Amino acid sequence: MKRILSALSIAAALSSCSTQDITPPLIEEETLVPLELELATNTVTRAIVEGTTLPTASSVGITVRDSYGAYAGEEYTNIKYTSKDASGAQVWECDSPIMLSPQTGVLYSYYPYAEACTDISAISIRANSTVQTDFMWGTPVSVSKDNRHASIKMNHALAAVRITYVRGTYSGTGTVSKVSFGGNCIAVAGTLDATDGSLSNFAGKGTMLTPPQIATTLSSSLQEFELLVIPTGEKQGKVVITIDGKDYSLEFGDIDLRQGHMTQFHLTVNDGELSLSDITVSEWTYGESKDTSIKVTDKVTLTGNLDDIAVYNSVVNGVVTITAIPKTKGGFKEVEPVSINSNATMTQSSDIHTGVRTITLSNISGNVTVTFYGTYCYDLIAEFTVSARVSTKMLYLYANSSYKEKILRIREGDEDIPVTSTYTWDEGGKHILRYSFTNHTIPYDMFNDVTAITGIEIGDCVTSLESYAFKGTSIERVVIPETVTSFGSSLFYNCTKLKHAVLPKGITEIYDSMFRGCTSLQSIDIPDGVTRFGDYAFDRCSSLASIILPAGVTYVGNYCFSDCSNLRHIVSFPVKTPTLGGSFRYNFSKVASNGVLAVPAAAKTGSNYSYWVSSNINLGSYGWTLVYMDE
Repeated sequence: MKRILSALSIAAALSSCSTQDITPPLIEEETLVPLELELATNTVTRAIVEGTTLPTASSVGITVRDSYGAYAGEEYTNIKYTSKDASGAQVWECDSPIMLSPQTGVLYSYYPYAEACTDISAISIRANSTVQTDFMWGTPVSVSKDNRHASIKMNHALAAVRITYVRGTYSGTGTVSKVSFGGNCIAVAGTLDATDGSLSNFAGKGTMLTPPQIATTLSSSLQEFELLVIPTGEKQGKVVITIDGKDYSLEFGDIDLRQGHMTQFHLTVNDGELSLSDITVSEWTYGESKDTSIKVTDKVTLTGNLDDIAVYNSVVNGVVTITAIPKTKGGFKEVEPVSINSNATMTQSSDIHTGVRTITLSNISGNVTVTFYGTYCYDLIAEFTVSARVSTKMLYLYANSSYKEKILRIREGDEDIPVTSTYTWDEGGKHILRYSFTNHTIPYDMFNDVTAITGIEIGDCVTSLESYAFKGTSIERVVIPETVTSFGSSLFYNCTKLKHAVLPKGITEIYDSMFRGCTSLQSIDIPDGVTRFGDYAFDRCSSLASIILPAGVTYVGNYCFSDCSNLRHIVSFPVKTPTLGGSFRYNFSKVASNGVLAVPAAAKTGSNYSYWVSSNINLGSYGWTLVYMDE
């Protein structure tokens, strides 16, 4: 039977006991499950790969790491997964699939797969006149045995350029033999960091790219030329069109090519010159001011507040589809509902997680003006399963005070829900609500004991979480963004279904009763900067099997790990033994029997770790053993 070390077990396996040999705890093969992949291209971008799935027989490179660099004792770097069609769905297969343990790891991905890749932070990429590969990187996701289904959003790493040109006053024959684009704004080679999508090590800046083309003739109808490029972040660029054997060029000093976006240049050819017309867009554009107007077709114009919105348009059989995307990050940005003057039938909808708004115009009978009203930032997305109790009391109970009326905005779909009265719910239904709070603070007692809340996503503009904000909810997973710098106590007290928690790097304390009573909690990512474990911090976390105390921890509170009945592995990195709050007999009472406490070898002298496992103290009374990790 194959046995694989967990990340915590590695620490113990590298240790040696001063009095006897200790066999580190192992993870049995039967506890492992294979990784399941679901990949989708970022539907708010477009380049060579279109749609929402990669082509059949595509291959991606997958890497899984934990805080130790490998994953659960195994090296999973650049593992090849290949897609195939199965019963109308796309599935991803691997000859030797990645096996997931209860340990949480981070999954990184890129496309297309390169066997020679040894470093996913430095993948070689090319984009020249003959090589037009739509390189992609996947947004990192957390995976584990209980989170085996990895749904990965693939992001375009390159930028796309579209040049449209039309005959103006040009009086010659108008034979177009070549269209080129280049300048310092692009490179022909570089490296992609698949952990965050960043590009570097540019080569070939200033090159003019001229892909193979078929000669065309200027006309009053738009003609198009598309190209994938590696954006360098520099602003200088140039377009050259060869017409009737003569080069016509137009230089730009303020180009802003962006990864995953298509920049379009609409040119008019007049006698003796090439000029940039008023910007017209059939794919991507960026509104530069609140008064920007964009001509989508000869009958449809976009106007209003487009300052923070990118727009992708398509026209099929007379139906105009406009996809509007928030440009900047921060919380959950949503494009606000739009309005039209008349002369068309409009439908619109919004993706609650991405904030992308899709507008469809049909039955167009005249000129249509679509007015935008900008974006709105939400701090929290919450999923509710409505019960009879919640259907009559939820909003009234948690938004009925004058204080909360002033700090709270709630939206479901495109509808703002009034906070001054109860709201009519369909009993038994599921609802996803978006909340915004004054000062980006999720207030005290906000969702206290609302068991109907089954999921939360905290936006990256939230700065403060006050006490009891999520106490008693039914959430199963939480990720706290690094923007949160202020925390209250008892945040997740009695969240009995919470299994996994990820804390931000800047947090310095596990606050009093923060996870008290989280009986399903199996894993938690504790940053190195934590110095204090508060009183009752993990009290009654009966599913927690292992814990790491970072090197800077100086205090472990009273009842901190009391009634953690499955806790059998503790790795404590501080050389100086942390101070124990209250009586030791209550810090680790009722933990599992025959556990292992692993501490640094340097703690052999001048520390009190041996006291932690003495026979008349908690860990000792449960038969725990002290081991010293190798230096």
